[in-house]
Parts: sequence; structure tokens; C-alpha cells
Amino acid sequence: MPSKAPLRKAAKGSTPRAKPTARKSVAKRAPATPPSVPRNARFFNRELQMLAFNERVLAQAHNPSVPLLERLKYLAIVSSNLDEFFEIRVAGLKEQIKVGSGDRAPDGKTPKEAFRLIAARAHELVRNQYALLNDELLPALAKDGIRFLRRSVWTVQQ
Repeated sequence: MPSKAPLRKAAKGSTPRAKPTARKSVAKRAPATPPSVPRNARFFNRELQMLAFNERVLAQAHNPSVPLLERLKYLAIVSSNLDEFFEIRVAGLKEQIKVGSGDRAPDGKTPKEAFRLIAARAHELVRNQYALLNDELLPALAKDGIRFLRRSVWTVQQ
């Protein structure tokens, strides 16, 4: 039944707008994952993806075409991210292990399996961080006159 609302006149020089109509979605659906692919192969582990992100940030710190202080900043970003990652994500995972949760995540891993993978990858990431800092960045900074003093060599005034 047509609407009884009064029609507005279009402004001079413009064309009247057509009343919006409901359109059927014509978007095609992606084909379903073939049954030969296990369900858990379709999902990524959230924590491992967070570590992968930090590996990409660390790659920027490794890039010699990035200015030296920016490289140091990328290294600090990774450190900060890892602090939060362990305080929140890994702590939650350890809590699941502590209470004996054997529930599998969407990626098919149990908390213990995920923890083992995360620990190995995080250790490698931190080892890589320290190697970059000690072997490349600190010597390059020292060459530019910027030195970091360890507490053991501080004077009383420092």
C-alpha cells in the first residue's frame, strides 16, 4: 500500500530521489573449506600470531636502512609488547594449565601444547633482541657518542 506521507518537491535543478528499495545480496559466498582440510588447520593460534607480529617489528629494528635511533625504538616497542604479552596472554595460558584445562583452542592446541610452542618462539625472539642490541645497536650508538653505562660502573653522583 502506498505511503500517505506528502511528497516533497525536489529543489529547483535537482532530480527527485528514488525511494530506497531492499536489495538482495548478490555477493557470492566463498566455497566452503574442503572436508579434507581439518577444522583446526583453518585457524591460527592467537598468541603465536602476536609473537609473529613482534618478529615483524623486530625485523624493522634489524633493517640497516632505518635510522639508528628508530631501530632502537623498534627494539623498545618489541620489549614493551612482550612485557604485556607475558603479563596478560601467557599468564592466562599458565592459569589454564594450572587448573588442568585440556580444552583445545580453535587451532586444535591444548594450553600445554600452545605454551611449549610459545616458550620456544619467545625465547628465540628475546635471544634475537639481545643479539641485535649488544652486537649491532650498542656498538653503533657508541660510535656516534651515545653510551649506556651499566650500574656496576656508575659513580655515586650518577
